[in-house]
Amino acid sequence: MKRCSMYLDPKNLFVSTSASTVGVMPSESGSLKKWVKANHLKGASAHATLHPDDYQLFLLDRPKVAEKEMVSALRWQIRSWISFPVKETAIQYFAVPTEERRAPKIYVCVANLEKIKQWNNQCQEADLKLTQLNIVELALSQLLNPFTLPSNYCGILFQKEKELELLVLHQNQLVFIRKFSTSLSSPEEVTKALQESFLYCQSQKKELTIKLFLHSSLNPFLPFLREKHPEFSTEIFLKGTPTEVFSIEQLISISAWINQDRSHAEH
Repeated sequence: MKRCSMYLDPKNLFVSTSASTVGVMPSESGSLKKWVKANHLKGASAHATLHPDDYQLFLLDRPKVAEKEMVSALRWQIRSWISFPVKETAIQYFAVPTEERRAPKIYVCVANLEKIKQWNNQCQEADLKLTQLNIVELALSQLLNPFTLPSNYCGILFQKEKELELLVLHQNQLVFIRKFSTSLSSPEEVTKALQESFLYCQSQKKELTIKLFLHSSLNPFLPFLREKHPEFSTEIFLKGTPTEVFSIEQLISISAWINQDRSHAEH
């Protein structure tokens, strides 16, 4: 079956046809349709990752309700935190591993249904079938899975527009997300924020080691982190591979492709 993966950036679409090929085009249906025709992908299934502007992510205590009542309970809880009518939301959630003595936590993703419909219509106009939607945090986590071990916390630090973002996984599960303002311009400030983040993670399981990856755009921080915090075991993500120099947007698109590969392998 023909397929592709996309990162739905408001300005540019990043479209992958393999784990190493990314096309970039303006975010207009005409551009996408031309690309689909040129690549003989008419009727292909598309796995897309939403831009953070199109959703909000909340870390919440898990409501004490039955599973079938969860979405309704979450809609009630987040109704005053979003900028669009609660009836027009698409809600997904996933558990965060916590110790038994702590209250169960979940990450809740809330997206505007109208925006999803717009992207779906754009795909249909380009002769693509939008079959799955993801979010940036989970898409990038797919790339970290091979490096997660029972004995470590595995993190990636990257820059997205005006923010630095840290994702931390343990045993292939996303356990921690933190965003830093890019006003933290010095290595010292960034390192302090990282140290605070990993201290929080290790308060859950102190015996775990830390493996930290930096996106290649943050290479200037590498010598300082290695010198001041060798316990972080820091390196550039995908160092020595052709994709090392890819932008974070390109990596998001590729990670969606890898996720597609795994889904097809499982079926």
